[in-house]
Amino acid sequence: NAEYMGVASCRSKSYQHNTMFRRKSNSSPKADKKKIKYTGHMGSLSPQMVDALEQFKVELNEAGMLRPEHSDPYLLRFLRARKFDLPKTKKMFIECQNWRVEFGVEDLVKNFVFEEKVLVKEHYPQYYHKTDKIGRPIYIERLGALDFKKLIKITTEERILQHYVVEYEKLVNIKFPACSGRVGRLIDQSFTIVDLKGVSMSMFSKQVFQFVKAASRIGQDYYPEMLGQMFIINAPMLFSGVWTMVKPLLDEKTRNKITIVGSSYKEKLLEHVAPENLPVMFGGSCDCPGGCQNSDLGPWSDGGPTGEIAMVSAVAEAEHASEHEAVPSDSALSVAEELDEVALNEAS
Repeated sequence: NAEYMGVASCRSKSYQHNTMFRRKSNSSPKADKKKIKYTGHMGSLSPQMVDALEQFKVELNEAGMLRPEHSDPYLLRFLRARKFDLPKTKKMFIECQNWRVEFGVEDLVKNFVFEEKVLVKEHYPQYYHKTDKIGRPIYIERLGALDFKKLIKITTEERILQHYVVEYEKLVNIKFPACSGRVGRLIDQSFTIVDLKGVSMSMFSKQVFQFVKAASRIGQDYYPEMLGQMFIINAPMLFSGVWTMVKPLLDEKTRNKITIVGSSYKEKLLEHVAPENLPVMFGGSCDCPGGCQNSDLGPWSDGGPTGEIAMVSAVAEAEHASEHEAVPSDSALSVAEELDEVALNEAS
C-alpha cells in the first residue's frame, strides 16, 4: 500500500493548518450564517479531530504498529468510522492489521489471479465505471442478476472473497490516486449503484446470506469509510423483507449513506453522475464498445496520472486551499455536503 500511502511525508503541515472550512475575523456576513461542518477528511478537521489524529499516531508508534504507509488519510478512515473515539479506533485498527496478516493480503495482491473473472461476471455483474460529478469512482453491482448456484460451480466463496480484497486494494492503490490526480484533491470514497432488477426472495438462501455477511464484514471492518454514497435502484416491494435481514449487518453510518428507490431512479442518479459517465441501461448516454461492464474506463485507465505522484499532487492542492481560503467557496461547500459529514460536536 506504500504507493497510495506515500502522502505520509506530507502529513503534518496539512493538519496544523486545517482552515478550508474555518472562518477568519474578516469573513463575510454570508459565510457567518453558514454552519461550519467538519467532514473528518483532509482539509476539513476540527482542532479536536487534529488532536485525536496526532494522539492516535503517538499510541500506534508506541505500540510499534505505525508504518510508513499509514498516512494521515489512511488513519482518518478508521477515526471517522469510530467517530474519533480513540480506544474504539485503536481496537479497530489493530484488528484490521492482524486480519491483513492472517488473510495474506500482501501475498494476494502480488500473486492472486482470478482466471474465472469473465465467467463470474456473467452470473454476478459488478464493475467500476468512470466517476461521479465530484470525482469519485463509480462502482456498479447488478445484484438482481446474481445466480449463486451457477456462480459456485465456476468458483468458490473463498476465491470470490479473495477477489474482493484484491479489488479493494486496487481501489485504494490505483483508482483513488488516479481520481485524486484528475480533480486535484483527495478522493478516498466511491459512489455505488446496486441494481435489484430481477431480484427475488428465492435468491437469498442461507448460503447467500452468509456470503453477503462475510463480504460486508470485510468492507466495514477492514476497508472502512470507503463508501461515499450508495443508490439501491429498482427495489421491488419485497425488498423491504430483504432489507430487514441485511440492515443489521451494516453500521449506522453506512446505513445513512444508502438511498433506496424503485424504478424511477434516473433523475436521482443524474443529479450525481453526468450522463456521459452513466451507462445507457441506467439512464445515461455511455455505451462502451463491448459493454460498460467490461470497459474498466476511468481516470485509472485513460493515461492520466496515477499512484504516488497523483496523490501527492492532490494533497498539495488541499494544503494550498487550507492555507489560503478564509471562507469556503460554494463549490467547496457542495463537495463537503456530498461527503460523509462528521459534525464538530461528534468529536467533542
